[in-house]
Amino acid sequence: MNVNYFGTVNTIKACLPSLKRNNNQDSHILLFSSLAGIFGLYGYSAYSPSKFALIGLAQVLAMEFRPYKINLTVAMPPDTNTPGFEQEEKGKPLITKLISKEGGLFEAKDVASKSLKDCLRKEFLSTSGLNGFVLSILCSGMMPTRSRIKQIIEISTMGLFRLIALFFLDSCNQIIDKHHESIITENLKDTITKESKKD
Repeated sequence: MNVNYFGTVNTIKACLPSLKRNNNQDSHILLFSSLAGIFGLYGYSAYSPSKFALIGLAQVLAMEFRPYKINLTVAMPPDTNTPGFEQEEKGKPLITKLISKEGGLFEAKDVASKSLKDCLRKEFLSTSGLNGFVLSILCSGMMPTRSRIKQIIEISTMGLFRLIALFFLDSCNQIIDKHHESIITENLKDTITKESKKD
């Protein structure tokens, strides 16, 4: 929370006075959440809540900043090929890897380019890839959108995407059920081995 949420809040606070003074022309704030900020994923209990919090913050600030012509965009990147992601993969639980591989791996330059374009177009949400698009529709509920076309797409596809999501969630549950017991057994074996070496 300190970095993902409070770090973002403090940065916005520092910039806000100059952004407000600039209210005769549009200003832009681009926040980085994650797809894990709209979809709680196994293994991300320490990460996802802070990213969910950014979405809530962005919704509030989009309303509060409107009179000052400060536009707000929240980027929700998928798994992105960065040194940080490489490091994360080393300690990521097997179940998390199996579930998240469905979304593929995106290049950092492509995600950054899409996020910036969406910010300059004054989109509230910025996603990459088909999974990101589907998740953004499913979670659009009370999120702002400026585009009438996007509003029509959200209204007309939400039912279908909810059906697809239910199948995906069932697939996630099957992965958890299949692998959870073997992971516990493996962890128990490791613990017993470590304890026996101490003796």
